[in-house]
Amino acid sequence: MVFVQVACGAHHTLAVSQDGILYTWGRNSSGQLGMETVSEAEYAPAMVAALHMLPIAQVIAGGAHSFVVTVGGSAYGWGNNSFGQLGVGDEKDRSKPTVLTSLKSQCIRRVACGEDHTVALTDAGGVFTVGAGMHGQLGHNSKNNEFLPKKVFELMGSEVSQIACGRRHTLAFVPSTGRIYAFGLNGSGQLGVSSKSQGQALTPMMVVGFWVPYIRQKKIDCEEDLSHQMLTDNPSSQPPTCHGVIAVDLSREQPPKEALEEPVAMQTAKHSPKAMKKSTAEEGTTYDKNKDLIVNQIFGGGDQSFFICSQQEEDLEPVDQRLALFSCPIMTLSVQWVELLEQTIEDNQEERLRELEVIFSSSALLNGSFIRGNEMLSNDELSVLQQSSSHTRVLLRSFSIERDLPASSHHNISFDSALHLLQRIEALTDAHAAMASRMEAALHHCTVTLVPMVQDSEELRIYLILPLCRLFAEARHYESLQIPYAVSVLELKKKRLWADRCLDMWLTSTDTVYFQRLVDIYKRIVIYVIDQTSSNKQYIATRWQQYLLTSLSLLEKLHHISVSSHSKLSYDSFYIPELTTKVDISADYQSWVEQQRFGRPGQYAISFCRFPFVFDAPAKTVLLQTDAALQMQEAVGEAQVQNMFSMISSIAPTLPILLLQVRRDHIMEDTFSQLEQFHVTDLKKPMKVKFVGEEAVDQGGVTKEFFLLLMQKVLNPDYGMFEEHEEIRTMWFREQTFEDESKFASVGMLCGLAIYNFQIIDLRFPLVLYKKLLGSATSLIDLVDFSPAVLHSLEQLLQYEGDDFQETFSLAFEIVRERFEEPVVVELVPRGSSIPVNVDNREEYVAKYVDYLLNVSVQMQFTAFKAGFMRVFGNRRILELFQPEELMAMVVGNENYDWEELEKVQLSLCCKICQFFWSIYC
Repeated sequence: MVFVQVACGAHHTLAVSQDGILYTWGRNSSGQLGMETVSEAEYAPAMVAALHMLPIAQVIAGGAHSFVVTVGGSAYGWGNNSFGQLGVGDEKDRSKPTVLTSLKSQCIRRVACGEDHTVALTDAGGVFTVGAGMHGQLGHNSKNNEFLPKKVFELMGSEVSQIACGRRHTLAFVPSTGRIYAFGLNGSGQLGVSSKSQGQALTPMMVVGFWVPYIRQKKIDCEEDLSHQMLTDNPSSQPPTCHGVIAVDLSREQPPKEALEEPVAMQTAKHSPKAMKKSTAEEGTTYDKNKDLIVNQIFGGGDQSFFICSQQEEDLEPVDQRLALFSCPIMTLSVQWVELLEQTIEDNQEERLRELEVIFSSSALLNGSFIRGNEMLSNDELSVLQQSSSHTRVLLRSFSIERDLPASSHHNISFDSALHLLQRIEALTDAHAAMASRMEAALHHCTVTLVPMVQDSEELRIYLILPLCRLFAEARHYESLQIPYAVSVLELKKKRLWADRCLDMWLTSTDTVYFQRLVDIYKRIVIYVIDQTSSNKQYIATRWQQYLLTSLSLLEKLHHISVSSHSKLSYDSFYIPELTTKVDISADYQSWVEQQRFGRPGQYAISFCRFPFVFDAPAKTVLLQTDAALQMQEAVGEAQVQNMFSMISSIAPTLPILLLQVRRDHIMEDTFSQLEQFHVTDLKKPMKVKFVGEEAVDQGGVTKEFFLLLMQKVLNPDYGMFEEHEEIRTMWFREQTFEDESKFASVGMLCGLAIYNFQIIDLRFPLVLYKKLLGSATSLIDLVDFSPAVLHSLEQLLQYEGDDFQETFSLAFEIVRERFEEPVVVELVPRGSSIPVNVDNREEYVAKYVDYLLNVSVQMQFTAFKAGFMRVFGNRRILELFQPEELMAMVVGNENYDWEELEKVQLSLCCKICQFFWSIYC
C-alpha cells in the first residue's frame, strides 16, 4: 500500500493511500478516527468507509479532531468538538465525517487545524476561522469561541494564498503584498511581531521582516500569451533553488524571555522546494537578513512558525495552496496517466493493468477525474503550471472553472475531455484482451459498490461518468453494470432526496447528445432483456420482471427530467418501436386495466402501460383500439341484456350502435339535438351515420363525410363559437359568444367520438388545447402555435435589460381585448390599471397575461368542451397514456411525412410521372 498524504494529531494519525482511501489509527476517545464509533484506541490502520466515494485532496489533523478537503472544494470534519472546531454549530463530538455545510458555497481549497480551532481558505482567497478563540487565534478581535465559520474581517480585501496553524496561533500569507499575518497566542514569540510584551494578538498583525511581493523575472508581453507561455516553457529545467529558511519562535520549553520575537535566519542551507530532506548544509556561509525576501511557503506547529524564503533574483514563486485541484496526490484518470499508459503498456503491462483496475474500480478516483482544469494538462504542462501558481489563476479562468457557483449547482465535469481520454483507453483495450477483461471487472466492482447514502454532491459525479464508458453502452453487460447503476440511481430518491434532485439538475444541464446516449442505453437494455426470455423460461420467472422494471423506471425518471426541462428531448426520443412486435400490447393493456380497476396484479406482474412514453404511434393505436373494443363490447353487451329484458317487460329496446340520423341542410342542428339526448353508455357504442333521404349504408365512408361537413360548419367563424388566428391559421374559442355551454359540450363529444371511432377530422386547434384536456399546466411557450406575435413581444419584455424599462414599455397590469368589434380594457389583477409593470414584477405580468389568454378568457367554453369530450372516454385511464402531441395526432393525423422515404419508393416504380414530380419537387 502506498500512502501519498499523512497528517498527525496529538494522539492519532490520518493517511491517504494512492487509490484514494483514507486510513486512520490511534486514539479514538472523541471519534477522531471517523469510524462512526468511539473507542479507546485503534492500533492498526482502518478505512474510513463514509468517505470511500469522495476524491480527497487534503487530510488535516488537529489536537483531537480531523478534517479532509475534497477535490471539489468541500470540507468534512469529525472528532472532538468541545469548542465548536468542526464548524457545525454546536459542541457535540462527531464520530462520522460531517460536511462543513455553512461553507458549501465558498469552495474550500485548504484547511489548517490548531489544537482546538480550524481555519479554512477558500478559492477566492478568503479566510474563515472556527472553534476555540480564548487566545485570539480566530482573529475576530475577541476571545469568544465560534461554532460556525466566520470570515476574518481584517483580511477582507486581501487575497490570501496560504494558511497555517500552530497549537493556538494562526498564520496567513498575502502574495500580492508579500506580507505574512499572524494572530493568536504569542507566549513564545511565535507570531513574530515587534512587541515583546504582547502575549497574544486578537486580530491579524503583520510579521516583522524584509518581505516583498514576488515579481516574475521572466517578462511576458501580454496576459493573452500567459497560458501559452506557462505551458511551453522548458519543463525539464530545474526550478530555482531556495537559499534560506527563516524560523520564527522557539520551543515551548524555553522561557518566554529568551524567546525570539522576530524572524531569525537559520544556518544557511540550500533546499529544493520539492524535497527539503535531501538538502545539505553549506559550511561557512551566512544569510543576509537585510536583503529583501520572497516568502515561498509558511508552516505552523506547536508554538513555532516557519517560513521558507528565497531572494528576488532566484525567481521562485510562492506556493498557492488553493491549487490542490492541480496537485491532488491520489490516482485519477488524467491526461498524464493516459500518456503513461500508452507509452509503457507493452513494457510494464502488469503494473499498468493494476493501476487501471484501481482507478476504474474506485468511485472516489473516478469522481476526482475529468474536473474542468486538471484533466486538460499533460505531465509537462502540469510541471510548468505548478511552478507558476499566481499566474495559474488566469489559466484557471480560461478553463471555465465554476468558481462562483455552489458545489452542488454544477457537476464541473468536462465531458469532451472525459470522452477523449476514455476513447484512448478503449483503443488500447481493443488491442489487449487482458486489459479489456480487467477493465470490465473493475467497472463492475465500482458499479455494485455505489451507495445511495451519499453525503456530498461530489459523490454524484460517478453517476454522470459511468455512462460515458463504452462498456456501459453494451447491453450484454446489463446484469453487472447498467442494472446495478439504475438501482443505485433510483434508490437516491428513497435514501437522499436532495441528492436525487441534485442529480436531476445535473442531468438537465447536460447536452442533448449525452442525455440521448443515456436514454438509448436503457432502451437497448429493455429489448435485450425481452429477447433473453425467448429461450429461458426459468429466467422469465425469476429475473425478467425486476430487470425490466428497473430499466423502465430509470427511463421514466429521464422522461420526467426531459419534460420538466421543457422537452430536452422530443417525446418520440423515448419510443421503443420494437415493442409492437415483441410484446402483446393488447394483453398488456388489459392486464394494466385489471390492476387499475381491482388493485391487484394482472396476468403480468409488470405492465408496459405504466410507462406509456415508450409506446410509439402504432402501439398507441393498438392501445386505443383495445380500449375502444373493451368499452364497445361492454356497451353492446348491456344493450343486448336490455333488449332481452324488453321482451318480458316494459323496458324499451335499444340499438347496439350509436346511430345519428341527420339532414344535410340541417346537419348542425340535428347533430347537437341528438347528442344531448344520448346516454353516456350510448356514446361507447360503435358509431354509424345516416343522412335522411339517402340509402347509402355506412361502412365508414359516410361517417368520414359526416365529420368533414359538420366540422366545416362548426368551425366557421361566422357561426360565432370559434375564431381563426390568421397568422398561423389555427382555431380557438371565441371569448364572447351567444352560444350556450351545451353547444361547446357537443363539439367536445364530437372530438371524442372522432378519436374513439378512429376518424381523422380537420380540427385546427393549437397543441395547448390537448395539453389542457390532459390536465397539463399552460405556460408562455404554449403561445408558439397560438399567437407567435404575442409570444415574441412577451419574450422581449422578459429579456429587456435596459435601465429605462418602464419608460420603454409603459405597461400596467391590464390588456386591451376586442369584444364585438369594440376595444375593452381587461385588468389582469384587481386594480391592475394602477399597477405599473416593472423589472421586478414583469414575470408575474407575463404569467397573468398568458393565463388570461389560454384559461381565464375562455373558461366557460373550454370547461364545457372538456366535459363533453370526457363523456366519451368515461374516465381518463386511456388518456393518461398519451402525450398532448400524440392525442393531437389521433384527432388531426400526423403531418410529419417522411418525404425522402416516399421518394425512394415511388422512384423505384420507374414511373415517368413520379420521376417528373420529384424532379420538380426537389
